[in-house]
Amino acid sequence: MEESIGRFLDQEGRVKAWPAKRAVQKLIIEYISGKFESGRTYSEKEVNAILTKWHTFGDYFILRRGLVEEGLMKRTPNGAAYRRSEVVLDENADNGRSDVLPADNTESPDPETIGESLSSLPQTVDDYIAAQPEAVQSILREVRAVIREALPDAREKISWRMPTFYKKTNIIHFAAFKNHLGIYPGDEGVRHFSDRIGEYKNSKGAIQFPYDQPVPLQLIAEIAKWCDETGNHH
Repeated sequence: MEESIGRFLDQEGRVKAWPAKRAVQKLIIEYISGKFESGRTYSEKEVNAILTKWHTFGDYFILRRGLVEEGLMKRTPNGAAYRRSEVVLDENADNGRSDVLPADNTESPDPETIGESLSSLPQTVDDYIAAQPEAVQSILREVRAVIREALPDAREKISWRMPTFYKKTNIIHFAAFKNHLGIYPGDEGVRHFSDRIGEYKNSKGAIQFPYDQPVPLQLIAEIAKWCDETGNHH
């Protein structure tokens, strides 16, 4: 496998870029799943730490979401813990597997770790923004405001540990990272706006806007409105 994805790995075997082709994305996800021990239950904090260790392109959300969507990582019903699944991916097929472990078939991780994880998770968008560094909070408030204006009928929640606007389904997410703001409009959204986001790092369903540059609020609003109007919900 490493031969087929070699150009996406650095000398230490870390994923250095997210591929554009879906088939290669699946191989990357399968490769990353091998960094987790089979049968062991991990807290979300532990999952994020491992993903951070094994990639350098600065967006572990994509990897974690890919692991769950492809059925290679199962979540406990409360969303606080994960466990690797033994699945071999067919790169041309949708695995169609549930991303949640049955409640009566879940190994119990360290209660202290889960308690720490649950207590530290933001329950509202206000909580999420308040937990970020002060300089980042102002950016998040601006982003939230322009999306609210673009989607006046949408509601807010935390989904995938990110602020999310939704109606019946999720429309768009945003998230704060150390050096950039992440916007998640889905694969089709990234493709549709590719000519306008070329200067920004982007990958499967995600766009990164660095904090050291002006955040293009109008563009974010247009992306959110397009996602809603076209039904590109995810």
